[in-house]
Amino acid sequence: MADNSKFIWDFLLNQGFNKIGVSAIMGNLQCESGFLPNNLQNTYNSSLNMSDDEYTNSVDNGSYTNFIYDSAGYGLAQWTFWSRKRDLLNYTKSKGKSIGDLTTQLEFLVKELKESFPSLFTFLKNATSISSATSQFMVKFEMPSDQSASAQKIRINCAQVIYNKYVNSTTSGETNSILDELSTSNILIQRGSTGTKVKILLQEWIMMEIKILQENLIKLGFSCGPDGADGDFGGNTFKAVVNFQKKYKLEVDGVAGPETLACLSKEIKKIQNTSNLSQQQSSTKNIKVGDNGDNVKQIQNKLISLGYSCGPDGADGDFGNNTKLALIKFQQDNNLSATGIVDENTYNKLMNAVVKSPSTNNNAIQQLLDIARSQIGYLEKTSNNQLDDFTANAGANNWTKYARDLSDAGYYNGNKNGCAWCDVFCDWCFYILTNKNSILAQQIQCQTGDCGAGCSFSAQYYRAQGCYSNTPQPGDQIFFGTTGAEYHTGIVEQVSSTQVITIEGNTSEQVARRTYSINDPSINGYGHPKYNLLTNSITQSNQEQEGKKVRITADVLNIRSGAGM
Repeated sequence: MADNSKFIWDFLLNQGFNKIGVSAIMGNLQCESGFLPNNLQNTYNSSLNMSDDEYTNSVDNGSYTNFIYDSAGYGLAQWTFWSRKRDLLNYTKSKGKSIGDLTTQLEFLVKELKESFPSLFTFLKNATSISSATSQFMVKFEMPSDQSASAQKIRINCAQVIYNKYVNSTTSGETNSILDELSTSNILIQRGSTGTKVKILLQEWIMMEIKILQENLIKLGFSCGPDGADGDFGGNTFKAVVNFQKKYKLEVDGVAGPETLACLSKEIKKIQNTSNLSQQQSSTKNIKVGDNGDNVKQIQNKLISLGYSCGPDGADGDFGNNTKLALIKFQQDNNLSATGIVDENTYNKLMNAVVKSPSTNNNAIQQLLDIARSQIGYLEKTSNNQLDDFTANAGANNWTKYARDLSDAGYYNGNKNGCAWCDVFCDWCFYILTNKNSILAQQIQCQTGDCGAGCSFSAQYYRAQGCYSNTPQPGDQIFFGTTGAEYHTGIVEQVSSTQVITIEGNTSEQVARRTYSINDPSINGYGHPKYNLLTNSITQSNQEQEGKKVRITADVLNIRSGAGM
């Protein structure tokens, strides 16, 4: 497996950046892509059903034509915003190179810095602080959604490691750390040991430990690259460790430290237990109360997606009484023996069941989703101009028609143009749903008094009225982050046993559709709007119109001619 870090280090030094500036850039790149120029954002590997190589090759040969607008992070810097991906594609084509070519991406990165971020470019050439340089590159160039102090710390740590590797390659701190670990192992090496045999043994021990780490990560579904468990802790293994830490809500630093290794060992034991359980179960999949593991979680997720509640704990992997009751109801509805046991017939019927669209009682949900869908492709504006045009005046300054309309309607006690707008977009959709009845719109969203413009405010309103849970349904408001510190939100469009599909504002500076694993650790929960407050009025209106669908006019939604879904 090629190690790109030394090449990147030398390339950036030759571009005029000093060693601190290079370390700052590389600390960010490592966290973004693991130094892999063909790296596709993980969630899109699943949603597009393409590996990194397949995605790259498809863009290169022209069979995949949505590279610019798919909002998928790609490459060393995980370029995401449509105009930056467009410029990257055009640059690589002009050079006659693959979109995943390492040198060409580095050239483009430097070009972007010089032309679009000149002050940052100069700053990095003369940087004096690793922490400051790393943070500046993160917030000004990378601009990730999570810019918290903890997120910055991870990147600063990575930058420091890179600096130590290429500038202070023999620091006493690194040597002592390794020897400290060895002194607590069963390998007969102690502080002060010298000689070739000791060096060889140390190298072999480190390689063995890395290989074990890789094997366990692979068992849990975290790819370590095409070379698998090769004993080389490269970019793919770093990416696997980071993804593991994210999933299990550990400190995300890409380092396989004591906490990460302990969690890894725990999860390995779980799948071993699950394997043992599976061996004990018959081929008819007789899963029942008392069983646990991934098979149970799969069944629970499917039941929930079909509208059968498994209790307040949701898909927790434990087959309890709530799951049994849900299963019995499913069996009754599908003319199966209502045993509360997953036999072969029940399993096959359940797994092949199609997730239902919102019921006829929830016409309001369908209309809300239609409103959200109609806005897909709307681009954030750089100034207070052309706010109603979908693509004109695009830029990352948070100006939108959504904030303008709601501010004019008296929302938020003030103008919110120029502010983060993911929650504003959700509020706007409900505002349009109610034909611009702000009071009713806020009631549906569980908002009381002077509603706040922010994800944490909205999540708090849902919780206060008992309308918040871990089980998603179409039309719900999804929240990302931790309780009291939610940082992003959107509207749930579809739910399956494995995925949640959303429509979100302020995601890569636009309204876009996103796909997540139903178990994504970044998802905090779901707010359930009170659509029933609108259902009766919609039903009555339908009757008055002799069965004709209530529709929202194109001039209200600003739908463009020929706009797709």
